[in-house]
Amino acid sequence: MEGVSAILSTAVAHHQAGRLEEAVFEYQKLVAGGIKVPALYHALGGALLALGRAESAVDILRESVALDPRSATGFANMGHALALLSRWQDAAEAYARAFALDGALVEALVEEGVAREQAGDAAAGEACYVRALARRPDDARAWALLARAQHRRRALDDAIGSYRRGVAIRPDAADLWNNLGAALHERGSLDEAEPALRKAIELAPDMAQAHANLGSLLQDRDAREEAKAEFARAIEIDSGNVGARLGACFAELPILYTEAGQIETARARYLAALDRTIAALDLSAPGVADAVAAAVGQQQPFFLPYQAKTDTGPQAKYGAFVCAAMARAHPQWAACATPPAARGGKIRVGFVTAYFRRHSIWKLFRGWIENLDPARFDVIGYWTGGRADEETDAARRACARFVEGRPGYAAMAAAIAADAPHVLIYPEIGMDPLAHKLAALRLAPVQCVSWGHPETTGLPTLDWFLTSDLMEPPGEAERYTERVHRLPGLSIDYAPPAVAPAKMDAADFGLRPSAMRYLCCQSIFKYLPQDDDVLARIAASVPDSQFVFLGHPTARDLTAAFHKRVSAAFAARGLDPARHVVMLPQQDGSRYAALNAACDLFLDSMRWSGGNTTLEALAQGLPALTWPGDQMRGRHSFAILTKAGLEEGIARDADDYVARAVRWGNDRAALAAYRAQTAERRARLWNDRTTTAALGAFLARVAGGAA
Repeated sequence: MEGVSAILSTAVAHHQAGRLEEAVFEYQKLVAGGIKVPALYHALGGALLALGRAESAVDILRESVALDPRSATGFANMGHALALLSRWQDAAEAYARAFALDGALVEALVEEGVAREQAGDAAAGEACYVRALARRPDDARAWALLARAQHRRRALDDAIGSYRRGVAIRPDAADLWNNLGAALHERGSLDEAEPALRKAIELAPDMAQAHANLGSLLQDRDAREEAKAEFARAIEIDSGNVGARLGACFAELPILYTEAGQIETARARYLAALDRTIAALDLSAPGVADAVAAAVGQQQPFFLPYQAKTDTGPQAKYGAFVCAAMARAHPQWAACATPPAARGGKIRVGFVTAYFRRHSIWKLFRGWIENLDPARFDVIGYWTGGRADEETDAARRACARFVEGRPGYAAMAAAIAADAPHVLIYPEIGMDPLAHKLAALRLAPVQCVSWGHPETTGLPTLDWFLTSDLMEPPGEAERYTERVHRLPGLSIDYAPPAVAPAKMDAADFGLRPSAMRYLCCQSIFKYLPQDDDVLARIAASVPDSQFVFLGHPTARDLTAAFHKRVSAAFAARGLDPARHVVMLPQQDGSRYAALNAACDLFLDSMRWSGGNTTLEALAQGLPALTWPGDQMRGRHSFAILTKAGLEEGIARDADDYVARAVRWGNDRAALAAYRAQTAERRARLWNDRTTTAALGAFLARVAGGAA
């Protein structure tokens, strides 16, 4: 072909000058003339790729590597073009070929990881990042991608370590600081998370998500006005930041109240904010439903039920909104086509939770999972968490199938839908973000929630609330949007914890050996200010007494605020708070068991009683006193003591609660008799297979598989 050199020179000159269209025109002349030189095809493919003409680039680059199958750069560029077309599996294979040809092309291995993640193989993507970092440990982008992958599967400790490696290499990377702060916050390391988020904002003042994340952290410190200011700033920067809008709404719910009058004020402000938030988010507008779906669960009305009110109305309003958004974002999961179980056939029952580990949820509900009849039920565990321990292994063994490691709710939703369970059971809704998202979809024909977080969900996608016959007071219909099914007794098949107390006595916890030691070990936000004086009244009649509280697990300032409030109630009765009020940090398993053993009486919290805490107190031989409330969440201990035949520990009202606590505080013989009765009768609470049998009968009926 005449003038080949001239045409090539002209094409190269255009290419080097950035005149890509002109370069492509000249390159194509040579291709049309039958020139079969790999470098020509490679140059043309690169120019087309730079112009965003990915489809044409793929065709040319395929010719390039056919002419020179040893061209690592050619395969890498083909990977780029295929990625632009979202042909992720093909892109991954091209990148893999590039790296196999040239191990110095670490960036091709990193891009292979991205492509494999996009293709749905998160584990393979993460493995690519690990391999890339073994070759090039100073690659900040690879650390960021690895951290993101670890974060998505909720391996928080690993993710935090990787984010830290990334910011050490790129201390100016605001997005890495933001993600590090978010992961630290999610782990509960608030003191470390806050400076990381503030560093992100310092580096990028207009990063809306960093402001939203800082708002969420401040909300968890109960610094609600500061939190709302950060949420407002996030919305100002990005009006489409739904997480900030929901965060500002839920920031109207205090964690801790300093006086009883705050409750009604906070409730009114929350209800008004909920109406405004829903009105501001038009789900029919482009992208809004997807944004809401992404934000659901990250912010939740967790503290609403701690106001001790009936929440059916606001929960129904929020639940309907959430389900409408999820249905628009994921129409494939807005309905379920799974047919009923065949009569007499096996029933597939899925349990969805993050808490297949040493946690109250697993302790309370593991009996259902372990003891449902395997001849009638295939139990499937859907683990939405990332923190594992030996109890996670126990859960794996208990399930016929155990699904884990699905990053993000969409992957888990797809896995659940593919299994086609007849019934899904959520032990709790309100704590785990992923469970909230999944429960707002229709992934099974029958969907149930239980009392791990004892509050109606408001989600129209949940059909049944599985509750305890002993715990549930009359008139439950007005307190739930779900249909209520009462299981016998406590509803759970509970086994006492196999934890040996640490070798510690009262003095090891800083308690007086001479004192009457009342254990008040509930989360501090369960205690409302109108009830503080009840404890002070007890102390006034039991001079040598101590009331042992456990502080907030992550926020020292909340612990200090609670201590100040309770101390004021004692001081108002002329008592020295330092003599009576003891604040201890959270205790681990063996130390917590030892603390129970070192105390004299478990004083149940009012309005929201202990559940697992009460059972664990009795397991250590610690007698309990409760004053049942008018809602199920205030009657857990009532049900436990009733089933155990320990009615002596159930007070009629506040005065009776004080009188019984005072009597046992001043009459150690009477207390010893109650303690002996507790030790004798507590076994009535353990391993109640009748509850699991009743659950099985219910599941067979609603799944359509009753024989």
